[in-house]
Amino acid sequence: VHEDVALQIMAKPWIATYFRKIIGQTFRVFERFASKQMSAVVIAWARIGNGLVGTDCTLIQNFPSLQEFSQGYANNVAQDADSIVYVGGLTEERGLRGMVQAVGLAKAKVTLKLAGNFAVSAFQSELEQELGWKQTEFLGWLDRQNIAKTISAARVGMLTLLETPNHLVALPIKMFEYFAAGKPIIASNFPYWRELSGGNCLFVNPSEPQEIADAIDWIINHPMEAQAMGKRGQAMVFEKCNWEKESEKLLALYKTFK
Repeated sequence: VHEDVALQIMAKPWIATYFRKIIGQTFRVFERFASKQMSAVVIAWARIGNGLVGTDCTLIQNFPSLQEFSQGYANNVAQDADSIVYVGGLTEERGLRGMVQAVGLAKAKVTLKLAGNFAVSAFQSELEQELGWKQTEFLGWLDRQNIAKTISAARVGMLTLLETPNHLVALPIKMFEYFAAGKPIIASNFPYWRELSGGNCLFVNPSEPQEIADAIDWIINHPMEAQAMGKRGQAMVFEKCNWEKESEKLLALYKTFK
């Protein structure tokens, strides 16, 4: 179980507001029933298990692989000193509008690099009218190797998802990928994300582009402090928050089957 789908449904703009709760609760009941028919249930982040009442779940978190983000590899990629990177779904609820507006408001001359696909072409057209779009480079979909290269070359990782029921409690894999490459992060000020990151991010209100812009300027103007922040996050990933450690739990689960 990779996501809390019942919570995701509550933020789907294409479902009428008055139907979302009904559909979400119906899915929750179905999911609980279905999970009891399985030999095992693996959850990607701890709080998903709260919705699967009465189900024995195994927590195996979706952390990055050290093979993709080795310290040597990250340090040898040519640096793009003034680039900010966001990797993921390019949607309104992922905070894309605020990111684009922020690079236009920032005093520093930076480039926002977007890696992913636009789910709605009309939304891309809207963003292209924003002030910061001239400082935005749309990279499109990237494979795993090029994601690692793009993140490793950037100055900072952006993770300013908007507040939705699912985002508030989700495990943001991109946070740990940015950390794996030793990057400081500008992230949404969600309490759970503060806990996950060990405080090694600049936290902002994702709905306030000027606040995001101020965080960009701080990182550009405080390179040593920003680098130290990224290195602390990198140490956390290399010590415990990586797929190599999580995969051991998955293999152990498989071995319990007769």
